[in-house]
Amino acid sequence: MLEPCAVYPAQYKISNQTKYSLVLAPGNPKYSFEGKTFVPWPYEAISNPLNPTYDDFNLKKFVIQAVSKGLFEYENWISRDRQIVLINSNKVSAVSSENYSLRRRFARALRKETLQVFGDMWEQSVKEKLTYRLSVLFFAMKTGIFPNLVHVYGNLHWQFRTASGPIEDKQEILQEARFSLIIENDDNYVSEKLLDAMINGSIPIYRGGVISAEILPSGLFIDLPENPLDLTQILDGLSQAETEKYLSNIHSFITSSLFLNHWDKHIVYEQIASVLSRHFGGTND
Repeated sequence: MLEPCAVYPAQYKISNQTKYSLVLAPGNPKYSFEGKTFVPWPYEAISNPLNPTYDDFNLKKFVIQAVSKGLFEYENWISRDRQIVLINSNKVSAVSSENYSLRRRFARALRKETLQVFGDMWEQSVKEKLTYRLSVLFFAMKTGIFPNLVHVYGNLHWQFRTASGPIEDKQEILQEARFSLIIENDDNYVSEKLLDAMINGSIPIYRGGVISAEILPSGLFIDLPENPLDLTQILDGLSQAETEKYLSNIHSFITSSLFLNHWDKHIVYEQIASVLSRHFGGTND
């Protein structure tokens, strides 16, 4: 399973999961195999999340390029044009465990000078919003999920001054931003969003899955406060020394074997393939 419950709740129904002899969910700390406490998300840097292209991505080469650009140096960071960016589509969910509403709350409360929101569906017409929400509603019912109507409604009437439209290159925008607002679809997994921010030297402001410090060390991100106004105060009070410490921690992590040997998509998929082979007794069935 490569989607969290907020996106595809039917996959997480016990009645569905018990039909299978093995359930894997990379990025979700609640699912493990062979004694491992966490199977990392299979990471690769994709330019456009809405139109992904899959090639022979080389994570180590990408990291070397990021370091050579000076993305983790304070002088580079402080000269960036954007303060905070949020790169996500404005989605809704049929279940209450979603964090989409949290994204909307920050996108609505902060000033455009502080936050720029990139992605699809932030500037839709009422008709487009209704069409999308009805599709979420019908899909949930079709797959046996009783929808939470409040969450499907999803602040339909809200307008977002921070909306800046769709993107062409996510990595490029992150390299122009001092901070990246990373709010996972729900609190039960860690996806590419957090890694994208770090690998581009954009300090993450994070809300999402919690995993062991042995896999994701502390000091790599700022915890997202519940109140958007508190975030402004936190960032205003951030000293140069504290900023440099975040950048140093991020640099140390993304250049370490802990990152390169755990999160690379090739390594994760090889690990999953090996588990599948052993689980099915090495047959091709």
